[in-house]
Amino acid sequence: MARTATSRGENGIAGRRYDIKGNDNRTHHVHVFTAGSEQAIRHLAFRDYLRKHHGVAQQYAETAEACR
Repeated sequence: MARTATSRGENGIAGRRYDIKGNDNRTHHVHVFTAGSEQAIRHLAFRDYLRKHHGVAQQYAETAEACR
C-alpha cells in the first residue's frame, strides 16, 4: 500500500508524532501521543473546551483560517 501522508515527526512537541495528508491543501492531520501523556491530556482538554464553547470555537476557527 502506498503511503499517502507526510510525517512531520514531533514537529515541536516532544513525544508526539504528527502526520499530514495534502501538504498545502491539507485534508487530514493526525497527532499521535502515548496514552495518558501530559501533552495528550492537554490537547484533549482544549478539544473538549472548544466543543463546549461554540462562540470561542468559532473565533478560534476564524483566527486559524486568517493565519493560513
